[in-house]
Formats: sequence, structure tokens, C-alpha cells
Amino acid sequence: MRILSDLREAEELLSHTRRSPRGRLRVSAPTALATNFLIPALPQFFRRFPEIMLDLSSSDRPVDLIEDGFDCAIRGGELADSSLTAGRIATVHFATCAAPEYLAQYGTPQHPSDLERHVCVNFISSKTGKYYEWDFTKDGTVLRVPMTAAIAVSDMNAYTEAALAGLGCAQLTDFSARAHLKSGRLVRVLHDWVIPPVPVHVVYPLNRHLSAKVGVFTEWLAEIGATGVAAD
Repeated sequence: MRILSDLREAEELLSHTRRSPRGRLRVSAPTALATNFLIPALPQFFRRFPEIMLDLSSSDRPVDLIEDGFDCAIRGGELADSSLTAGRIATVHFATCAAPEYLAQYGTPQHPSDLERHVCVNFISSKTGKYYEWDFTKDGTVLRVPMTAAIAVSDMNAYTEAALAGLGCAQLTDFSARAHLKSGRLVRVLHDWVIPPVPVHVVYPLNRHLSAKVGVFTEWLAEIGATGVAAD
């Protein structure tokens, strides 16, 4: 089935149908990117490429593209897998946030060192099984702050919900926090301290040609990523 699919895609490329590719596209993406960034923009993609059918799997656990049958995957962070071809499509920025109820109880931190007296929501790395550390930079100064947590989660949607529930401070992606900051359900703190941004790539197996579907999807991701993921 994979060989037949590759042959069909090769025929598309040779017959110059790249402008209107068709068929099933299997994509893996992290939950927060899928929920808050990718899915809201998909109507635009389907208007442009109505003959593509998307199978979208959202998970914060890394997948094996070949073994699991994906055409491509969206991944955040630095890439270590040299068996994949990668194209950078965006940069994710972060905001340190907390619910108003939490700040009313614990106070508002004015400096990253103040966080040592606060509690946070920890996020468990799907790659290492360890908690992500909190880093801040300002005017060339880099601080790594140890945090006390009441809860640790491994899903970005659960991470956002834990922050909204007042369970602690959190470092949310801008696109996950934006609506909640606007509504007042979350409050941004430590504005002057920058959290190191994270690159976002689309990856596909090195030993496969870039199909028409993956090609237009990658180009579209880079297009919306320039405005939708990057910081305002």
C-alpha cells in the first residue's frame, strides 16, 4: 500500500498536479499546537486544497513516522533525530502566567527569584520523563529557577487547565495563553523576563521523496506560522 501510494504521488509530481494535490495526508502534532493553532486555521487550508483529506493525530508523545505510518509530523524544540528531513516553520514564544485566584493567595512575583516562594504546574517531558526546568533571560542574564509543584502533567491542554484552576504558575505558549489573558482568566507576570523561545519544525522521513501533499502542507504551515505562532 505504501509503494502504491508513493507511485501515485510520483505520478502527481510528474504530471504537474502539485498545485492541486489530492489524497489522504497523515500528520502527527503536539496537542496544544493541534488544538490552538492548527485546527482553527484548517478551513483556510481546505479551501485552498479541497481534495486533500487530513488524518490528524494529536499527542505530546513522539511518534515513529515510518512505523506508525505518518507522512509528516510537527515537532517543537531542537531536533536530535538525523533520520528525518526537517523544515523550520515557526518559533513558539512563552508567557509566565497564573490565575487571579492564585495571585490573590500567593502574591505577584516581581523577579524570577520570587518564584522560589511560589508553586507551579510542572510539565513532564515525553522524551526524558523529567520535569521541564524554568529558564529566564534579561539583558544577557540567564536564570534557572527551581520550582515547587503540587501537580505535574504530560499534556499541554491539561497544563493550561491546571493553570486556569489556580494550581500554580505556568509557562504557557503565547497561542495557548492569548485568549485567557484577554478574558482575564489568566494574568501575565514577569513581563520583563524572556523565556527562551522554541523552534517548530515539520519533519518527514529522509528516505522518502517530498510528496505533493506534504509539500503544500509544509508551505502552508510556514505561511500561517509566520503570523499565527510567532509572538505578537
